[in-house]
Amino acid sequence: MENKLITRVVNRTKQRLTLRIGLHNRFTKLAVIEIGEEYKVKTGLHWTYQELTLETGIFAKKLVISTDDCFESERITIHDLPGGKLEANKVPRTQVPTSEVERTDSTWDSWFCLPQSLSLNLRFCSQDECR
Repeated sequence: MENKLITRVVNRTKQRLTLRIGLHNRFTKLAVIEIGEEYKVKTGLHWTYQELTLETGIFAKKLVISTDDCFESERITIHDLPGGKLEANKVPRTQVPTSEVERTDSTWDSWFCLPQSLSLNLRFCSQDECR
């Protein structure tokens, strides 16, 4: 089972946003977030760094956030700024409640245990298994 954190990306702009994920200018469309709507980004705890772009159709305004931002934030709200730029307001996670962690099947993660200092109070395995 792989653990995934859920981060809510909220669109508070005056236009719809296209959310893409990728790296090094190779991005795949993930979702379209309508005005006033939100999208739940599921970030794997063992994923490598990825970038998420939020783009408007008007003059190609773009904002880049990362999977690290998603891991550290429970909610990211996107706002318009004067001059046509986008801004991300991030609400940091204080503690990761188990309701925000989704477990999915994986063939390899049962072999890994995080040290307690990195686990953010999540339980990935029993203490006997981690020693």
